Amino acid sequence: MIFRKYKVVFLNDQKIDRKNLISQKKNLLSLFKKIDGALKIPKYLNSSKNLLNFINLYTSHNSIINDKIDILITGTLNNITNRIIAFNFRNSSNNIKIINIAHGNNWIWNEEFNEISEYEYSDYFLSYGFPRKISQKINKKLLYKPKIIGSSCDEISKINQDKLFPKLSDTKKFKFLYVSREYQIIGQLPHMFSDKVYNKWQKFLLNKLNDIDLTIKIHPKSKTTYDYTFFSNSNKIESTSYINDDIIKKYDVFIFDTITSAFTKIAASNKNIIFFNLKERKCLDNATKLIKKRTNFFEINQLSSLNLSKLNLKNSKNLNKQFIKKYSLYKNIKRSVSLIKLVESIKI
Repeated sequence: MIFRKYKVVFLNDQKIDRKNLISQKKNLLSLFKKIDGALKIPKYLNSSKNLLNFINLYTSHNSIINDKIDILITGTLNNITNRIIAFNFRNSSNNIKIINIAHGNNWIWNEEFNEISEYEYSDYFLSYGFPRKISQKINKKLLYKPKIIGSSCDEISKINQDKLFPKLSDTKKFKFLYVSREYQIIGQLPHMFSDKVYNKWQKFLLNKLNDIDLTIKIHPKSKTTYDYTFFSNSNKIESTSYINDDIIKKYDVFIFDTITSAFTKIAASNKNIIFFNLKERKCLDNATKLIKKRTNFFEINQLSSLNLSKLNLKNSKNLNKQFIKKYSLYKNIKRSVSLIKLVESIKI
């Protein structure tokens, strides 16, 4: 439908005009100096030079935009490539409209650093679930204030939701799947644990789970083979890359320690979830409350006394609908339909 009405251009990666870097170099060096002081970075590391070298990777003397664009549709602006494209078009045209399509579960976080970078440069932010207002605190810091558009996740809508959880009685007969988050390699954000600390947690967890039928699911877009090597030494590895109906049917209990797209899919099913709250990221209070209702929820200070053989899993009623309806579904309107309606409503 969009393709019939509009000429569609698929953009290559872009870079920032190096003139912008030169004009901002003094301010950047001043900022880097403050960062060095706050983090107590030794002078011999020459961090300012390294940061400028990193920024130079994304600059060019030839960053001219040849395509005339009326509407830019982009994925998350926390992705540096998408952000540069949005920045370039925003600065080259006063009339362009930018639609930012949210990545996965970004709508449940209460993180200023994440929200500002996600919303900035956008005119519209297409999210999952009920449209969430941008807080007044964040709004004050935005040059462009996007309109939030709700939509439904097609995959979540299709997942079967029985009224009751399967009745589970003998822990030793359960099939457990632990879904690991991604190892981050180059830094801690958005998760607050470094890979080294996260791996230390996983060693502790595996020790607690050594007497159950456990399989590990590694992140499908892993940036390293370290996690695969670590887990495969002593555990079974699930070969299917993404959570699908077969995976949901195959396992009885799913184990998570962070909120991911995979978690949301399982929350929409009728399967039991064990959730360990590592508090790596700051979640909305209401989302946390609904996650507690949906899962067998454990805080960090409860982990040392955890005994799965004595754990009474929820099996009386399905509590998933509140979380899913709030954060994954909106009026049964598919995301593609929401996007088409939005594009058609924009006056060029």
